[in-house]
Parts: sequence; C-alpha cells; structure tokens
Amino acid sequence: MKTIKSFLIVMCVTAFLGTGVFAQQVSLALMPVQTAFVKGDVSKFRAMNWVKDGAQSGVKSLAIDSKVGKDVNVSFEGSGMLNDDNYSGDMLITKDEVGYIKLSYGSFVKYSPNNGVYYSPLGARSQTILGEDLSMDIGDLTFEIGKGSSSDPDLAFSYERKTKNGLKNSSIYQSAWISSGTTNVRKVAPTFIEIDDVVNVLTLKGKAKVAGFNLKGDQKYSYWEGNRTSKGLVVAPTLNTSATADGGRVESIDASTKEFTTTLRADRWTVNDRTYIGFGYRYQRLHNEQLYNYTKLTTAFALPTTYLGSDAKNVMDSNVWTGQLYSNLTDKLSFSSGLKLNLQSTKSRAEEATVTYATGAKSGVEDYENENRVTKVAENVSLKYAAFSKATMYADLEMKQERNWRSNIGNHGGYEAVETIPENMGTLGVRIAPIKTVNITTEYKHGRRIDRTNTLWQTDDGTTRDFLFYNKVQADVDVLASRLAWKPVRWLQGAFRYTETAKTYHIDTIDGLNFDPSKTSGYQRDFVYGLTLLPNDQWMFDLSYSIERSKLSGIPSQSAVALPPSTSNVDSVMFSTTFAPTQKLSFYSAAQYSRARNTENEAGANLTAGSGGANMLYDIDAEWYSIETGLKIEAKKDLTVSPHYAYQAYREDPGMEMNDFSAHVIWVDVSMKF
Repeated sequence: MKTIKSFLIVMCVTAFLGTGVFAQQVSLALMPVQTAFVKGDVSKFRAMNWVKDGAQSGVKSLAIDSKVGKDVNVSFEGSGMLNDDNYSGDMLITKDEVGYIKLSYGSFVKYSPNNGVYYSPLGARSQTILGEDLSMDIGDLTFEIGKGSSSDPDLAFSYERKTKNGLKNSSIYQSAWISSGTTNVRKVAPTFIEIDDVVNVLTLKGKAKVAGFNLKGDQKYSYWEGNRTSKGLVVAPTLNTSATADGGRVESIDASTKEFTTTLRADRWTVNDRTYIGFGYRYQRLHNEQLYNYTKLTTAFALPTTYLGSDAKNVMDSNVWTGQLYSNLTDKLSFSSGLKLNLQSTKSRAEEATVTYATGAKSGVEDYENENRVTKVAENVSLKYAAFSKATMYADLEMKQERNWRSNIGNHGGYEAVETIPENMGTLGVRIAPIKTVNITTEYKHGRRIDRTNTLWQTDDGTTRDFLFYNKVQADVDVLASRLAWKPVRWLQGAFRYTETAKTYHIDTIDGLNFDPSKTSGYQRDFVYGLTLLPNDQWMFDLSYSIERSKLSGIPSQSAVALPPSTSNVDSVMFSTTFAPTQKLSFYSAAQYSRARNTENEAGANLTAGSGGANMLYDIDAEWYSIETGLKIEAKKDLTVSPHYAYQAYREDPGMEMNDFSAHVIWVDVSMKF
C-alpha cells in the first residue's frame, strides 16, 4: 500500500509538471536495468547496501523547473526505484511577494540480516535462519504553506506524517542450549522485532524583528502511536527436553505519546557588528501511555496459561534556556562563550500483574510510583588568537554538571537514588603554515567525568534501612591529534592525520558489606593518509589508507561474570581513478578493501554461565572487498549513457560467523536534458 501511494504521488506530480506547456528545463536520469547476482548470505548483502538483490529499474533523478504566468514558479525533484520501494518527490510552488506551497514525500526500505550468532564451540549455527524477510518500510509525507521565503519564512504552517512498518533484527539474543542442562545456555539465537509506528506532527512557525533582535519561534504538537512486538524462538543443536527449558518469548508494547513543544530564539549583532548575542528557550511536555505484555513460551512453542502484563503512564516536563556570546575583541583575538540550563521532571505510575489468558483475571498485582528530577548545567569558553602571520592558537573549556534524583516505591518497598556527574574537557591547539605548501594543525584535549551514585533500598514498611549502595566511576581521557596537509606542486597533494586517545576508568563500589575498587584502561590510535595525483587534465588518482587500533583491558567484578579484555583492529584501503580522453568519453574505477579483526581473546577470554559453561568467543575476523568500474558516453547533445559493473564480497572467519556473500552488480544510467 505504501509503495502504491508513493508511486502515485511521484508520478502524478511528474505528469502534471512534465506535460505543462510552461516547463522550461527538464533533467532526467534513468536506470533502465540493475541486476545483482548474490551468492551466500543475501540478507547481509541487503543490509549492507540498502538494496535488494535481483533485477530492478527506475528513475534515478527527475528535475523540472517551470514558470506559470509572470510571477509563479514551479519546481519538482524526484526519484523512484520501482522494485526496491525507494521513492522521493519534492514540489515547490512560489509566488513572488506572496509565499509558497511545499510538498515532499519519501519512502525507502531498510533491511536487516535474518540470522543469529554463530557459536563456534558447537561447530554449527545455534539457530536456523529466520523465514521472515526482515525489512522495514519507512515513509515521510510533509505539506507546508508559508509567507515569504521557503527557506526562511515569515510565517508558515506544516503537517508531517511519518510511518515505520516491518520487521528488524534485535541485538537482544534469545537463549539457546548448547547441551543438556540449564547451566549450558548461551544467548545466541536470533530475535526479531515487528514495528508499526505512525507519527503526526503539526507545526506553526514565524519570525519578527524587535529592538534590533531577530526573533524566531515555533509551536509544535505531535502524536505518536505504535506497536512493537519482539519475538525470540529457541532451537538448539542439542535440544533440551527438561521441564525447565524455555521455548522462547514474545514481548509486546502498545504505546502512544503526545508531545507539546514551544521554542523561542532571539539573536543580533551589535558593537559595529563585532559582537553576536543569542538567547533561546524551549519548553517540552510529554505524555506517554504504555501497555506491556510478556509471554514465555513452553518447550513445545505453545502459549502458557498466563502472561506478565503491565500498564504505565508518565508525564515529563522540560525547560531549557541557552545563551551565546561571540565577540571579535581585536582583529587578532576573538572570544566566545555559551551557557545552557535544563530542568526536567518526570512522574509515572505503573501496574504489573500476572494475567490469565482465558479470563483476563489478574494476580500478584504490584503498583509502582516513580519520580525523577534532573538538573543539567553546561558552560563553555573559547579563545582564538592569531598573533603571528603563520600561526593561530586556540583554547576551549567545556564544563557540565548534572544532578539526577529518582525514586521508586512499590508494594514491597522501594529505593531512592541520587546521581551527580561533573564533567570537564579542555582543549589547546595551534594551526601553523610554516611555508605556502604546508599546513599543520595540532591539538591536545584532557577531560574528566565523575559519576557518583548513592542508592538506598528500604523494606516493606518504608522506614528501615535495608541496603545501601555506593558506586563511583571516574573516567579520564587524553586526546592528541595532529593533521598535516601538503601540496608541493600543482599536480600533487596529500594529507596525514593521527589521533591518539587514552582512557582510564576508576571504579569504586560499596554495597554495604564489600568494597570493590578496580581500574581499567584503554587506548585508540587512528592513522589516515590520503594522496591525490593529477598528472594532466585527463587523469586523476585518489588513494587513502586508514588504520584503527584500540584496546580496553578487562573490567573485574564481584559477580561470576566479568568483562574480559577487548580489542579492535580495522584497516581500510581505498583507490579511485578517472580518465577523460575526450569531452564525450570518460572512464572511472574504484576499489576498496577493509578488514576488521580481533583474535587475541580466542584462547582465554570467556563469559561463564555456570559450572559447566564453555567459553563464549566474541572474536571477529572479517574482510570486505568492493570493486567498481564504468564509463560515461555522451551519445549526443543532452543525452548521456553510463554502463557500470561492481563486485562486492564479505568474508568472515568460518570459526566465528557464517554471513559470507559475494555479488556481481550490473546497471546502466541514462541522463537526458530537454
């Protein structure tokens, strides 16, 4: 249905403008055919390319400019891929000295892989591939009418409708048994989420000028209504037939949200246009209602007699104030600062109960009251000093303070928690151009974030202290970055960038009886090099190479499961070239190779889930290849034909994953102007 609607909108608008006698310029780019031959994991190919396999065709771009009468202009831009449900259309009608009407529509499909995690100790995938075609239809329709310029109207009203419908995979995997016994369980079976969302947004916006200030404001009301159903089915290579085994789970959420927002902004330049002052205010009110159902299936994949259900309502109010100041103090010294204050409060009530399918009767009813108050303050100060002809120095300081108070009261007691988070980041940098052909930028950053949480649990009577928990996480980060750009001759230029990031985490936890301090550190190094070669007017070469190296040491824990060390190594090489021997003929080619790998933890690291648990390997060794070539032929004036060929391949270590694919893609573009 959405595909039909989008096709009709684009085609109707195109027909209206294209057949009009007032059309002055039309540009059309067609793709008569595109064919992708995929071998292997087709769902992975779709997810990485946002396109279907097989054959398709359509309009890559259509642009029409028209003039009706003396003062009415009509323009249209659109595209439509018929077999891939990918359409877009933008129409703008303007009348000089009056206003405009704007209509836009877009829809596309987002794909997800339809398989679970490969667990190498089993020697096979823990779950067969899901039969569902995991794809999400996403659409957006907007209508706007306004006075003045369409890019910056004096007064405008708009209506927007957003839709999202389909299936996607989930990063929350379902449990699967690797052998008999509940201790040998791994969360490697796939789950998918069915989504059906609709959002309607009404907006009124305008601007004015008062006392030298440019005033802008908008009033917005939106209503979101949606359903999300998460499903996970357990099928293990060695089925567990014990009574304690799960057959899977089904979670369903029906929710609606009403949002009311008021935004005001004011700014101006003053002091001979050397100083900028800006202010802003935003009020937001959210009212949310949610119905949640959770069902755990039996080993026969049948529904049980009861399910867990909850009903919740919450209201959030938020006030945000902002201020900005920028000033050119002298010709060589500039200063800027900003301030942001956010006050937010949320109140909610929830009821949770066990519900009987047959009768709807509730048992074990528990009521909860939640309250949350958050205060956030952020400041920043910047200086830029260009005292030397070949060097510019700059400094920046960012500070944030947050206090988060929350409480939860239920039938069996509750808790109260206070979280404080101070965070600071300072930057010093310099830009140097020692000679005309060389430019160097170097900066150093140092930051610290301290997250302290005090939590008090209480017993049923609400008066006796039952448990006191204190947690502190201090994160220190240091970043050194440098970039060198050079162009020794007209036909050669290059750039090199290096970034070193070091992080240290200090964790202190007190649970009333135990004190558990820990420390972990990590780093990340990024190298990027690019080179451009222009030997003559016909040839151009581009080459880039990037390296990423990162490592985080393991985080100890009082629990049985501690996070082991993790590493990430990524290498990428990209090359492209173009050759245009004549004005009517040109060739191009591009190639890319990327590899992501982490094999250091294969031998020792594990996530143990019981006395009989085997190692959980989360290593990766994946390669990505992409080669593309094509030519562009100007068959005659205002007619261009461009055939293309591309090869793609994704390879993973067979001991870790099974998502390999290879694809040959062939397509032809035809562009016309008339």
